[in-house]
Amino acid sequence: MKYTKEQILAAGELGEVSMHDVRHVVSLLDEVVETTRQKIEPDMLIRNGFKKNRVDEKYWKDFDDGTNYIILTPMPDGFYPTFVQLPELPRTEQQIIKLSKIQYWHELEDLVFVLTREELVG
Repeated sequence: MKYTKEQILAAGELGEVSMHDVRHVVSLLDEVVETTRQKIEPDMLIRNGFKKNRVDEKYWKDFDDGTNYIILTPMPDGFYPTFVQLPELPRTEQQIIKLSKIQYWHELEDLVFVLTREELVG
């Protein structure tokens, strides 16, 4: 079970724990969260099968035998992902879904898993 900072502070007030100690634990939790947020790095993408388009510098990876793919457009503040699903029938058009900016590896892992059921490795 995960607890919020507010819940930890409330528990400290209920128990016989020094609020100084509780606040110290909360500050350590903040530090752990910040250090575990790993930014998306190009070498991590390449290790997980993404390819780099040399023309526009975007990264892409296909899934499901090439019928779906994810494109990551690099920007100074992160990556903008696009999910593309190719048509199953000749008369239908491909579906393109542009998604919100992501910066951290765990965000990309979650996105890829939700869209493709494939897991990336950090």
